[in-house]
Amino acid sequence: MRCCGIAAQYIRCPGMPFGVALLESLSANLLYWFDWAAAAAAAESESESETESLDMDEADGVGGNKKIPLRLLPISHFRQTT
Repeated sequence: MRCCGIAAQYIRCPGMPFGVALLESLSANLLYWFDWAAAAAAAESESESETESLDMDEADGVGGNKKIPLRLLPISHFRQTT
């Protein structure tokens, strides 16, 4: 078995830039075509305390996960005609 050179650790997957570009495009389209409302705020009446009700605490561990997941509701810009 041949020993890999030092440069081998810098070689990445050739499809990685495509995947990153695809995620950026998907995120941009979701932000462009929808307005977003917090699920808890949509159930209540709209008030100035919406930002106060968001819990920004992080769970313990290495990752930066939230203790309570942020739930959002997409609201279409366009009215549906039936």
